[in-house]
Amino acid sequence: MRKHWHVLALSAALVASVYGCGDDDDDGNGSAGGSAGATARGGNGNGGEGGAQSLCDKYGGYIAVANLVETNVIGTIAADCRIAPHFTVLPEQSFTHVVDCVTIQVQELFGCSGIVYEGSVSSVDRPCRSMTEAHLDQGISKGDFDAFIEDVVAGMNEAGIDEDDIAMAAPVLVGMEDDIVEEDSDEFTQSSCEGGSAGSGSPAGGAGGSPAGGAGGAGGAGGVGGA
Repeated sequence: MRKHWHVLALSAALVASVYGCGDDDDDGNGSAGGSAGATARGGNGNGGEGGAQSLCDKYGGYIAVANLVETNVIGTIAADCRIAPHFTVLPEQSFTHVVDCVTIQVQELFGCSGIVYEGSVSSVDRPCRSMTEAHLDQGISKGDFDAFIEDVVAGMNEAGIDEDDIAMAAPVLVGMEDDIVEEDSDEFTQSSCEGGSAGSGSPAGGAGGSPAGGAGGAGGAGGVGGA
């Protein structure tokens, strides 16, 4: 993990998406909805030790967290020419699967009651895989991963997540690097920026719907943070 990500997480006012599950939304048993029909395996989902408020509750519950991921985080990634092709060329069902699984990951990270990533299934009836399995032989570079984390942070920031909360969540996200990165390179493996694979185009921020071309093209696995 590169030091500048730790600094970014602790100081930048950026961050990305998701959260929330109050008692009215989930009974803590069986399963809880992840995103638009996705199913996350149920857990005890106590929302924090000693009755402390979870980040999920703080930011409006699991539905609010799902909206944050789908609008702010995915919207930022789709507008970033450095890594957008990892997601925008996916067939529609694969794109939906990736978004659902990323959403469930974030909901679990923020302590949404009953949300557990392991064993979860997306709304297209496909299991959410481990990060190692989902990215095996994808050739994801350090540059791709860093850009993904940057976009997630930017999305969270856009959604109004507090810096302290971002700082708490960021190490978990950055800790996935070893499971995802296969190429020790700062280049972007599927960049559509003018400068090519070494281009340093900044993400064009902004929320917004599905990425253009989300229902066509090649690729069936996952994006940088896909499942």
